[in-house]
Amino acid sequence: MSLARVIAGCGVALLASGAVGLVVRRRYADWYFFTLYLFVVASLEWVYPLRPDWYSPNFYQAKEVLYSILRFAMALEIGLRIFRSFPGAFGMARRLVFAVLIGTLIAILLVDVQGYETFVKELQPRILNGAFWLFSCLAGLILWYRLPLKPFYKGVVLSYVPYLLLTTAASTAVGERQFKNSDNIQYFNQLAYDLLLVYWNVIIWRRDRAVRAPRDSEAPPGAA
Repeated sequence: MSLARVIAGCGVALLASGAVGLVVRRRYADWYFFTLYLFVVASLEWVYPLRPDWYSPNFYQAKEVLYSILRFAMALEIGLRIFRSFPGAFGMARRLVFAVLIGTLIAILLVDVQGYETFVKELQPRILNGAFWLFSCLAGLILWYRLPLKPFYKGVVLSYVPYLLLTTAASTAVGERQFKNSDNIQYFNQLAYDLLLVYWNVIIWRRDRAVRAPRDSEAPPGAA
């Protein structure tokens, strides 16, 4: 078995552990699309380490499109859950999210996808970039307004941003190299994802402590 398949297998185990943790800790109701994301990715990623002969370009493209849809759904759901109780922050979040979604849609429509290579080199980096900016906007507003969040929410959102930046850069680099001499990049991206999943498992399985709401004097203007 190749190193890439071993790393992928570890990732599947971590995804399954996280999904089970969401059920055991009863966090699934806190973030439905995050729960669905972990279950779906765990269900599809086992194909590569166990049945690589099934791992065709069409399969890869289909699953990546599905993952992208779930990422955007995750961001929209958590944005609504976090900001709906804070009108000032919610208004800013709504404007930023709308701008990112429109910009991402335009970037996607400008790509003429003609096959697997076009998908990987041009379309996928643009979709990942959109997800990165969407989660970055949410993370930035969380920090700026110092919102009192569950550690589960804050930990997942803030940790996902640097990973999305890294995987966007990795996807772009692989495309620019025309898929040649890109094994090290892919290994690094896989390891980064596994480390992210380790952190998510810690957040999911540990018990949350009470969150202290900030005093009026501590919140910046617009946070009410």
